[in-house]
Amino acid sequence: DIDESSLEAIGHWPWNRDVIASVVDSLFDHYGIKALGFDVLFAEADTDPATRLLQDMAAEPLKDDDAFQREYTKALGSLQRDSRLAESLQHRKTVMGYIFGTGTRKGMLPLPAASLDDVAADQIPFIKPEGYTANLEVLQSSAFSGGFFDNPLIDPDGVYRRMPLLQLYDNRLYESLALALVRASLDSTVPELIADSTGNNEQVLLQWIKVDNLLIPVDEYASVLIPYQGAQRSFTYIPAIDVLNKSTSMENLRGKIVLFGTSAPGLLDLHTTPVEAAFPGVEIHEVDPERRRRGPGLGRPFPRAARRPQAERRGRLDAQRCSRRRAGDLTVELPDLEPATVAPRPEVTLSDRRNAVEHLTVGHRAQQLDVLGVRPAQRHRRAGRLSEEQELIR
Repeated sequence: DIDESSLEAIGHWPWNRDVIASVVDSLFDHYGIKALGFDVLFAEADTDPATRLLQDMAAEPLKDDDAFQREYTKALGSLQRDSRLAESLQHRKTVMGYIFGTGTRKGMLPLPAASLDDVAADQIPFIKPEGYTANLEVLQSSAFSGGFFDNPLIDPDGVYRRMPLLQLYDNRLYESLALALVRASLDSTVPELIADSTGNNEQVLLQWIKVDNLLIPVDEYASVLIPYQGAQRSFTYIPAIDVLNKSTSMENLRGKIVLFGTSAPGLLDLHTTPVEAAFPGVEIHEVDPERRRRGPGLGRPFPRAARRPQAERRGRLDAQRCSRRRAGDLTVELPDLEPATVAPRPEVTLSDRRNAVEHLTVGHRAQQLDVLGVRPAQRHRRAGRLSEEQELIR
């Protein structure tokens, strides 16, 4: 945690990359963590004015000064802080965070989880962002993978209730920071997408994302309800300075999935959530694959608009296996099944409903209204009055 105590001990953010590299080394070498995800972005090179001045002097005024060039060459390694962080990321399960939807193309994206052809990209209503801001190439190419931590599905009231697990950019599927961390910790291959297709095959609606033996329910936009465990600090927060000094308990970190982020108010990563008005963004990405297996796990969100009719065919989207160096293609396989039939609901008149409602008890009112085919009235008025049916339900 980049908290207030760590900022006081180390200095203001952003810290030098060699400091962050030391934190990474301590987490993996000393504490033996399983995987590390960064809820921060390294889009700019780490150079201070003094370093730039030395570089300029070595390039022009003192380029022929042998003594200066020798000393500059010796110090060059310590001046290249990005290279130091890149070395600490290599051969470890490190997942870099980045953001979509910035309207520009900056930095290097990680390898996609899978690729789609034009037909599949049009059939599946993935979120399709415009542009991205990602990490430096030297850092992303050294890391194990990457995942986006932006959230384009914030509700109109500004509350974080859901988040996408996948976004489609340039016909390639990119995963969220949380999903990338799960896959890294489980040594999982390409995620398997399970979907329903509409009868005319014009659109495919996602139902599940399968990672290893973990089955995650999603809506058609590949989003999930955020499984908050309670108010902030429902998970263990460890100051970065304690990791750097190796003063925290081994039991807090050994074999764990770790997120590197901030709870400091001054760094502006606090969000409005259903459980708290100022909730650290890093905890929104909390990851616990074992709990997902034991409990109900992530919930499927209610759709933003009315869902399409119940699927008439079952489909399966299987992403072809691919290595970390080459993304696979996502194929759509729709078996030739007979359309499903749904028995029509018996017609119920308003008079029947009125007679039934008069005998309802409070405890079973909502359930019996649903059985009768009556839905709660929308809070809209026509000419200033509710309809007879709406008034009865009210």
